[in-house]
Amino acid sequence: MLEGKGFRRHGGTTEITPNVRVVAATSKDLVNEVTTGRFREDLYYRLSVMPINLPPLRARSREDLVDLAAHLLDELSPSVPGAPTMLGDDALDAILRYAWPGNIRELRNVLERAMLMARGQPKIELAHLPREVQGASGADVAHHVPRSLAEVEKAHIDRTLKANAHNRTHAAKELGISRATLIKKIKEYNLLDKPRS
Repeated sequence: MLEGKGFRRHGGTTEITPNVRVVAATSKDLVNEVTTGRFREDLYYRLSVMPINLPPLRARSREDLVDLAAHLLDELSPSVPGAPTMLGDDALDAILRYAWPGNIRELRNVLERAMLMARGQPKIELAHLPREVQGASGADVAHHVPRSLAEVEKAHIDRTLKANAHNRTHAAKELGISRATLIKKIKEYNLLDKPRS
């Protein structure tokens, strides 16, 4: 289906060509999964047309988390009438310190619970948050480290080359660029000491 772009119904004789786009998501490192043999390589290359990497909440900037929390509070407000849609300073600090192992689902659930607990109050305060969020130290949160776009790109290309055993053709395909562009980037970022392939 993915490669031929068509299928036949069970017992049917006519080939049907649907007009669909497949979107797949995972929290696994698929390159590593392919390398260790836990994920089919051919399926990986069929799915890996336009990869989008979303960092976990713990790796997001303060501004991202503030905007995301505000968006979720606005989104939840119709289903929790009479609840505040503003966070008090202490509550916001605790949310920013917490590591969010459950990512956005956990953040959404925590905010919905806090809204229910704070009904009739002007703001969501620290006391309305679950204990684990209240007591977050922030020690396990990966804080934002300022880096230029070029530094991020260089590191990503280097990681992708290593993950593909320095095979430039495979690395270029995974990066979504041509092999010639990858070679140009390797020279630009002085990654020439790597084995060629």
